[in-house]
Amino acid sequence: MLDHLEGLLVRLEPMRAVVSAGGIGFELLVPLTTSSRLREGDRVLLYTHLHISDSPRILAFSSREERDFCRDLLKVSGVGPAIAVSLLSHATLEELTAAVAGGDEKSLTRIKGVGKKTAQRIILDLKEKLGRPGAGPLLPASREEEDAAAALVALGFKEKEARASVAKVLRKSPGADAGEIIRRVLAGG
Repeated sequence: MLDHLEGLLVRLEPMRAVVSAGGIGFELLVPLTTSSRLREGDRVLLYTHLHISDSPRILAFSSREERDFCRDLLKVSGVGPAIAVSLLSHATLEELTAAVAGGDEKSLTRIKGVGKKTAQRIILDLKEKLGRPGAGPLLPASREEEDAAAALVALGFKEKEARASVAKVLRKSPGADAGEIIRRVLAGG
């Protein structure tokens, strides 16, 4: 729906930015990691997520990976935009994924707004999605990996089976695009 926003940064506060694009000023909720990289008056490209609720918000990030991780966080029961942005403001993406992989509730509960139950739900809901055996550092799946897994699910694979098959292909052929991954999985490996 809304992938990114490019324009002139006209106002910057610690967790808020206003970007003027096409004659419209977009108010954005941004994590500290993003706002610390920006300067008023610069042209910026931010990756966005439109969160629809009683009070709709546009969340913006300096990288696709942060935006995609935020989208995963927002799928966790009890995690809204404020908590998701707070998590990404007070820890790097690598620190967050390592905390999820290691089941480290304490690291997550140190962040304002995240209680023990919320930390447990984040770990439970995201651990399997983020963890890929033998993949080295724990990072969210690439767009190609996500697209290939989604296509395989649409073809009748169970999600866990699709992700395992995609991971197997990527171990043999790192950097393969989604089409190549799907072809190799369907060909048997």
